Amino acid sequence: MIILALLVFAAFYFFQINRMAYAFVTSRDLSEEKQTKVFRMVNICITLLFVALYVEITYAV
Repeated sequence: MIILALLVFAAFYFFQINRMAYAFVTSRDLSEEKQTKVFRMVNICITLLFVALYVEITYAV
């Protein structure tokens, strides 16, 4: 049950962060190459955050 809640939260949070990153990229008029780098970095950081959260929850329960 906790894992399901984590997945729902992660999907929502991931969507919101990517939406904010898109707003940042479009407001700064970055080149296509830099846009790709920004999205890749944001997605890697968020994925690492959720993996760490999953490991913490798994060992706590």
